[in-house]
Amino acid sequence: MVVGTAYVELDGEVKRLEENEEMTIPAGSWHRLGNHYTDILIIEEIQMGKCDENDIERVEDDYGRN
Repeated sequence: MVVGTAYVELDGEVKRLEENEEMTIPAGSWHRLGNHYTDILIIEEIQMGKCDENDIERVEDDYGRN
């Protein structure tokens, strides 16, 4: 992550991620990213391997995406 504080829910556990920290999300893991503050949050996402947006299964979406 580049700027801010993020909360990452990964397979039911929540971890607070601070600036300059990183984490790996294994393929197939349920995950969600959140910003609990009004401060700006900027993250850098790097995908490895075959990346296909059609593989995404949205379990819950607060922003109306399909």
